[in-house]
Amino acid sequence: MSVRSALPASPRSAGRSRLRRAAAVVGAALALTVAPLTATAQSSAAPADVASPMSLNQCASGRMCVWSGGSYTGSFWGTASGGTIPSYVSVVGSYWNNSSTSAFLYSGRLGMCVSPGERVSTVSGWPRQADRITVSSSRPC
Repeated sequence: MSVRSALPASPRSAGRSRLRRAAAVVGAALALTVAPLTATAQSSAAPADVASPMSLNQCASGRMCVWSGGSYTGSFWGTASGGTIPSYVSVVGSYWNNSSTSAFLYSGRLGMCVSPGERVSTVSGWPRQADRITVSSSRPC
């Protein structure tokens, strides 16, 4: 037994020792908590890379759909309802009328008719801003 270990520890060194042990326990617990979260985030991100949610596949048959970005990307909004509906995609980058009825994009008092089946992958000029969409079976283009 060495002389050092036979001597009682000073209160200061005992406090440091407890602090180091507590820090080690907290660090280990944090590592065990963060590691599964990181693995889950990585595994859940992988499917999003494989199948992008922004595409023509979002637009079900019978709907008028708009995307905020060109090539059917960005924020998506679509409706099959009749009447006038507020558009939640104010900037229209692309659209597809995947229905058998006419649809109208409005920006204020100006409007544009979208024929049944018509789709545009990159919108230029008006109607870049659309505040409402009307789907009408009684009003053809």
